[in-house]
Amino acid sequence: MIMKLPIDLPLVAVQWTDAHGSSANERLTEADKETQHQPAFMLSLGWLLWQDEKGVTIVSEACIGENEWRGRSFIPAPLIQSITPLAVARKKKPKTEKLVSGISECK
Repeated sequence: MIMKLPIDLPLVAVQWTDAHGSSANERLTEADKETQHQPAFMLSLGWLLWQDEKGVTIVSEACIGENEWRGRSFIPAPLIQSITPLAVARKKKPKTEKLVSGISECK
């Protein structure tokens, strides 16, 4: 069964970079210092609620029948690498089988 989505917002994948750190009791070794000196590369999926020069807000849940959402993430514009619209998969119609040469279709 194919369900019509109850929300009229574009579904997107946002690739972005994020700051990261460690807890006070986690040690950083000499070998770790170079590999940890870079942003974390992130991928977030959700419905695009708002986009402007400040960044994007995506949500992961929609309250059906209401104009409310949950699971909000705001990603600042300077951190965004790409925003890719996602297509919702549709069930494909089965292909009709080709008839074998010399055999006629029964009606």
